Amino acid sequence: MSKTKRISYSVAEKLKVLQYAEQNGFRTAERHFDIDHSMISRWHKNKEKLEAAKKKSRRIGENLGRNAQYPEAEADLNAWILEYRQDGIAVTTKVAKTYMKELLKKKFADIYPGADEKFLASD
Repeated sequence: MSKTKRISYSVAEKLKVLQYAEQNGFRTAERHFDIDHSMISRWHKNKEKLEAAKKKSRRIGENLGRNAQYPEAEADLNAWILEYRQDGIAVTTKVAKTYMKELLKKKFADIYPGADEKFLASD
């Protein structure tokens, strides 16, 4: 059994393949794009969702990912990390977590009360 590399296709690419498949047939599209016909069939079943999705997206769903819990503090943390990186200083995750807790405790305590104790960053 040969190992095949998994490839992620954008919504625009999927729609292009589907258009070709509808004009020339699924098997012809399979050979032309080197994509298994069963995958093309799956895309065909989800065509409405694909057309509704953003053209540049690789995913169909909306609001994927989590929203920032502390957006203002995260913006400050991001700026701090970038500043250190520009100076050639590496920032470890442990240091970033510690600095974030410090930010939440001192600078953003009024906006996010008790956030320094609630803050959990995955290791």
